[in-house]
Amino acid sequence: MANGLRRTGQTRAGRAATNDSRQVSEQITALEEEKEKLEAKISLYGADFRAQSRPISLEAVQRAIPDNAAVIEFFSYRPLAARYTKLAEVFGQPHYVAYLLRRRGEVQGVELGEAKAIDEAAAAWRRALRDPRRKDIKSLARRVDELVMQPVRVLLGETQRVLISPDGALNLIPFAALVDEQNRYLVERYSFSYLTSGRDLLS
Repeated sequence: MANGLRRTGQTRAGRAATNDSRQVSEQITALEEEKEKLEAKISLYGADFRAQSRPISLEAVQRAIPDNAAVIEFFSYRPLAARYTKLAEVFGQPHYVAYLLRRRGEVQGVELGEAKAIDEAAAAWRRALRDPRRKDIKSLARRVDELVMQPVRVLLGETQRVLISPDGALNLIPFAALVDEQNRYLVERYSFSYLTSGRDLLS
């Protein structure tokens, strides 16, 4: 009897081991198939990725800018702090900077100041735009223009076609609806197009 039970137990253990081995083998096969599918996808998109990853030169972007236009790229960045006591304080509060690029000439830049004040002004204006009862929409638009576009207008000069690449909260504002020093909407003076970056001109 004992021998019979032992043999039965061994048989069951052997079957369990065989089942486990089969399951492991099936899982490995499934994983290998998944790996092959992923490799096929990577291969499919690889050429696209390599094309997008190629370095873009400033000269190439400039050649793509129309003669009568200017590209304005806004960037949010954190400047190095003049003094710090901890590693977490190496960088200061976020700031915005704008760079202007034409078909010919050097890149021009202007510092716009701390992002917090600009983002708050932009958020206040957007809230007002959603409420048709608000009477201060134009004054709020003027405030955002004062912080964001007025410093850039000095660089724009007589250029009226503007290709804008915003960053941060500036992605959420309609530049054409800003109000300048003469109480005019910018759409009355400029033609705006939007880019994710200057390299969009090369696509």
